[in-house]
Amino acid sequence: MNKIFWIFIIVCTSITGNAQESTRKVEIVKEETTFSVEITADTTPDELASIKKILKKEFNITASFEDVEVVNNKITKIKMKLIGKSQSFIKSLDSHRLGAIEPFKITLKNTGEDHYRIVTEEKN
Repeated sequence: MNKIFWIFIIVCTSITGNAQESTRKVEIVKEETTFSVEITADTTPDELASIKKILKKEFNITASFEDVEVVNNKITKIKMKLIGKSQSFIKSLDSHRLGAIEPFKITLKNTGEDHYRIVTEEKN
């Protein structure tokens, strides 16, 4: 019985020591969350309106999609403005010669409490 007691004490001490050791090493420096949406030539005016609402309601980003031209159910021209707390972004695409705009992605990266960095990227 005495051996079992000492084995139990040694195992518990070892587990506690390892748990304490590992918790000291864990440190969260920065948490970053993202939101992304892709706009393609097939994106409808209703979908653009939904994107605009979501950006405003969830991320406090004011979005506008202007000068949108649609030919054969494809967006051929669009001007987008995004305005956040500390950043604004304007993007214009005009693809009459190609027939439709190339897809692009709007990404918001949370860099702090209610602060989002706006990033866009085109798919080529």
